[in-house]
Amino acid sequence: MDRARAAEAELISGRELGPLHGVPLTVKDTIDTRGLRTTSGSRLRATDVPDRDATVVARLKAAGAIILGKTNTPEMAVPYETDNPVFGRTNNPHDLDRTPGGSSGGEAAAIAAGLSPAGIGSDLSGSIRVPAHFSGICGLKPTPGRIPATGHFPNSVGPFALIGVVGPMARKVQDLKLLFEVMQGPDIGDPSAVSVPVRWPDRDELKKVPIGYFEDDGRTPVTAA
Repeated sequence: MDRARAAEAELISGRELGPLHGVPLTVKDTIDTRGLRTTSGSRLRATDVPDRDATVVARLKAAGAIILGKTNTPEMAVPYETDNPVFGRTNNPHDLDRTPGGSSGGEAAAIAAGLSPAGIGSDLSGSIRVPAHFSGICGLKPTPGRIPATGHFPNSVGPFALIGVVGPMARKVQDLKLLFEVMQGPDIGDPSAVSVPVRWPDRDELKKVPIGYFEDDGRTPVTAA
């Protein structure tokens, strides 16, 4: 509330404001937040309080965002449901007998329930996309190297560094775009980060962009619907 009042005072004073000025956001509990516990859903890290923000959190704050709090994750962000020995189970706000998915399930549930307008998740093999789908919100797994994973635990090394990413989650695609633009860019702490300018195609270009998809991966059948 103090940060919100300070943001309001800056607005009234006519200061130049960032694109997320005064916007409350939540952060998956695998991403470092200075002064707020980052447990990764594990008893091994249950009392861990980082002394610095992850790069993406620092960028969001610099753009004016206010961090409301952390959102639940399965232990070490592994399973496709959200339950852990530190905080317990997160349920799907649309049906409490069902899961919101994982591992960014707490973030998806918070956004879907209206507790938060948007936030940050992470994704190795579906951890943003699965809960976004299960909870009826939007999520983006960006190209690896586009948004730095510095300050994420498990660390951005080994298998995670190859395809693991940090990305935005929100109720609208337009909000994903705004968060993405603030979060993206190289960082010395992420070995996969690359310096490539963002360029948005215009409407005519989009009409020529090919979209690839597959109907059968040879392993997991998909219903005809």
